[in-house]
Amino acid sequence: MATDGGSWNNLPSVILLEVFKYLPRNDTISASSTCKQWRQHLYHATLWRNLTFNINSHHEDTVARNRYLASCFAKKLRSATVKFDSLDPVCVEEAARVVKKLSKNTELRKFHLMPSNCHSEYSGRCEALKQFCGSNGLQMLRKIATSSLYMEELTLGCMEDATSYSKELLHTLVNYQSASLRVLGLATLKDDPDDYLLPELDSSLFQNFRHLQILSIDYDNVDDRLLLALNTGHMKRLMVHVHGIADSHPSTSDAAWNTFRLSNPNCELRLSLIHSYDAVGVLHNSILRPCMPLTHLRAFFCEQINVYALQQASQWYANTLRSIQWVDSLQSAATNTLLDLGEQMMTNPIVMCAWRCVKLEEITLFGYKLWDFELYALFSLRKSLYNLDMWEGDILIDQHYSMEKLEQDLQNNVGHVWKPRSSAKLHEVILNPENGDSDEYILPFVTSDLVA
Repeated sequence: MATDGGSWNNLPSVILLEVFKYLPRNDTISASSTCKQWRQHLYHATLWRNLTFNINSHHEDTVARNRYLASCFAKKLRSATVKFDSLDPVCVEEAARVVKKLSKNTELRKFHLMPSNCHSEYSGRCEALKQFCGSNGLQMLRKIATSSLYMEELTLGCMEDATSYSKELLHTLVNYQSASLRVLGLATLKDDPDDYLLPELDSSLFQNFRHLQILSIDYDNVDDRLLLALNTGHMKRLMVHVHGIADSHPSTSDAAWNTFRLSNPNCELRLSLIHSYDAVGVLHNSILRPCMPLTHLRAFFCEQINVYALQQASQWYANTLRSIQWVDSLQSAATNTLLDLGEQMMTNPIVMCAWRCVKLEEITLFGYKLWDFELYALFSLRKSLYNLDMWEGDILIDQHYSMEKLEQDLQNNVGHVWKPRSSAKLHEVILNPENGDSDEYILPFVTSDLVA
């Protein structure tokens, strides 16, 4: 290893460590086999503060690699993300092994689960695996919460399996991490909004998290008591997932939202309706409130669009709304139609949002049609609109006009270079729900909300 009279062996440890910090993870592992000295330095705890375990059984070495990484670094990490294919029993088992290793780490500050889907697959495996990943999963998560001396972030990846025991986990976090926790992800994804069990959380417990800034939670657990408990002044982002609405749900009052907004003036509310076939129909009169600090309004695969809710959004959230995403499959019974504006609504409510909402930056609309002049109006009315995502087949063109002419007019007159999305670039589940999994489309949006 000597060159020109010098040697890497003679470099001070602090210099080697500084050089090794620039290596990607795979190169770090490869370099560790160069010599004993490098191996010692490359396994120094300062180089392994953050690590993502990518668990995929389709790659032959993934099991051995992740077991090796977990055995070497699980007790040293400050931040750990466990990313795995939750429909593959082998990956579920390996993810559980990694979590078990991490549960002994006293230095862990950030822990994130990132499953590929909202539920796990156990078929073809022994019942012991289900027990290991199910009931024992709670014990492992509680161990993580109790072992860490200073937990800042904990998210469960919207998994039904993990969030099924969020009630017990919440009590543990209150007892051990109330002074340090800043990010908490408890919200779920549900395929069937009419058939799911959800543990009832004690809303008052959230007042113990004195520095909580980012929280995701299901609408089932959102009420005035929760909003009161979150009046700490530190909240920056509140994500609420709506599935079904139980008859016993107390809803929220506008007064409670007003107090919440005044106490947390910098907080964003991101509201996501997910397979909410019934709830989407009452969005305007049962869920939305004028004083909500709503910045993101999303509806994923609800199979209808609520134009009254969009009309309200244009009026109530004119100073806060930044993003509208309304996504349905092109094969949905409710799609491939113009928006039904009703007798008292003369103007498309999405156009009204572009006109009134001064901070609007993004509109995603799949499964519902707009006329070419309406699309032109969106860009003309809202110069801050940097992203309009629509399928080319959902744009209705006058017989004397063309898509090419529309694109050219947008560029010449509005200053936007824009093209609609082609069928080849659509997610499979949008083209046909039978050919894709909606979890794979939704999860990237709702998990990115939790990034501090």
